[in-house]
Amino acid sequence: MLIPVFLDRPAPSDSAASPPVSSLTLPLGRGTLLDLLCSGVRRADDAAPIIVPTFETNGTYERTIQEAASVEVRVARPGGFGEQALDFEDSDWLVIVDVARWPASTADLRHLIHRHQAYRGATHLVAVGRDPERTREQVDLDGEGNVERVRRLYVGRSWPAAVSGGLFLSLVPARAVADVHFSSLTELRLAVLDRGLMCRDLPASVDLLDLTGTQDLLALNGQVIEDAVGHRRPRKTGHGKEGIIFGTDCVVHRTARLEGPVVVQDRVRIEENVVIVGPAVIGRDCRIGPRAMIVQSMLRAGSEVETGATIVQAVVSGACSTASSLAEGAHVPSADESRERMQHCDGFLATPARREWWRQGVYPAIKRTIDVVLGSAALVLLAPLFALVAILIKRDSPGPVFFVHRRETKGGGEFPCLKFRTMAVGAHAKQREMYARSEIDGPQFKIGDDPRLTRIGPWLRRTNIDELPQLLNVVAGHMSLVGPRPSPFRENQICVPWRRGRLSVPPGITGLWQLCRDHNAGGDFNQWILFDLMYVRRRSIWLDLKILCITLTSRGGRGRIPTAWLIPLSERVGLNTVTVDSQ
Repeated sequence: MLIPVFLDRPAPSDSAASPPVSSLTLPLGRGTLLDLLCSGVRRADDAAPIIVPTFETNGTYERTIQEAASVEVRVARPGGFGEQALDFEDSDWLVIVDVARWPASTADLRHLIHRHQAYRGATHLVAVGRDPERTREQVDLDGEGNVERVRRLYVGRSWPAAVSGGLFLSLVPARAVADVHFSSLTELRLAVLDRGLMCRDLPASVDLLDLTGTQDLLALNGQVIEDAVGHRRPRKTGHGKEGIIFGTDCVVHRTARLEGPVVVQDRVRIEENVVIVGPAVIGRDCRIGPRAMIVQSMLRAGSEVETGATIVQAVVSGACSTASSLAEGAHVPSADESRERMQHCDGFLATPARREWWRQGVYPAIKRTIDVVLGSAALVLLAPLFALVAILIKRDSPGPVFFVHRRETKGGGEFPCLKFRTMAVGAHAKQREMYARSEIDGPQFKIGDDPRLTRIGPWLRRTNIDELPQLLNVVAGHMSLVGPRPSPFRENQICVPWRRGRLSVPPGITGLWQLCRDHNAGGDFNQWILFDLMYVRRRSIWLDLKILCITLTSRGGRGRIPTAWLIPLSERVGLNTVTVDSQ
């Protein structure tokens, strides 16, 4: 039998409570946080969930938990769960989750749980984020605490160890925790390892929410309310708009104004001239005094808001006069302002939401069709040239015809980028020794009269013939004909926000940077960033076709092509000073 176990934590509150308020009893949508956790991990045939508080409780704790649950639950005393586990059967399994680490998307949790139940040891799920890059940053310090370097570690390549901070669910044989005392999944993981139980850590592509923090809890509440309003016919009240859900036996004064989405649970009393701006949830048995204002907040069951109080982005328990999680003087946007400001963030470059259907659906399909058709045709037409160049390379120096280098494609995945070999075998391994001689700034490497070049190498580079094998990458889907320059992992570490933007699209054989840079010494990296982000933001079929035509007619972009030929000045306003989110 599968037994859900929830580690309870103190709820965020506008004032310190003694004893602390349980996070599980907080209202969430039309139910409570406990209801959400049960729906995320429990099936109808599973045992009643067990609540394990990680803080000191009083005599009313169990009754409060029972009232907050829509299903039968059992409550363990603090620190006493290990003794209770002695009564479990050998066939029982525990699925243990912590309120402090709850996945932002729970749709597949039950599937994951029952799929991994066949493993006879303990399974710990580790959140690695929904970001396709799946990265974390590590700061290396010297003996004196000074920063030596900042590294970005990538799951599956340079991040082999599980991160304890990402543990959010453990599936363990019930008897394995008998007499084990733990207050977190990290402690549980170490305890079962010490007992010699087989263990494995599995990555999960989810982001985590800390539901003991106000901001994450309010974000989850907004998501749940939006879902609730979308699945139930909303009601209107006062001068408010649609998006309001009421429970039973609610009393709302006719002068009250509610701006949805708002969920008002059972037996709530709202006095005259109250303003409530969603997303907000008002727990059962709450009373809101006259002229109070509640903005994007949660009120726990039984809370009272005093006359004239202002509650802004807060979680409220008990009596409250004023509460806010915002800095003093911060502006809280109205519902209309929020809608006007909404925009899609594509590669951390803001683009109007109305273009999103084209950017995400139609444009990529058309571009992929062009890539396959033109790329395949070019390979057929250039086949004699490929054969000739292959013969020349083999006669010029010993080694393979092609040079294969690992580059990063859309989303940070790697692919083998093909080029005709222009250097002696083993030349790439000598590059680190020659960094000090690089003639351009940034992470790129380039020197004139490179001694590693073969005799035919300079000619292949001047004519850009060495790049033609990348047509195979285009047909295979690794690259596109037009896009940012494909670059390796090392070169993408210098500027994280820029990396996120340029890797939101496939790299290309040609692009704005290849055509429009001015080749000035020491300033190429800044241009690289500018032109890559300019393309990501303004990409279109028309722009791609113009870049292809100019590339062909200018012999691969020999010389500098004016940017105005490709993107009018009116469409480039602000791009020289564009800012991107560095989070």
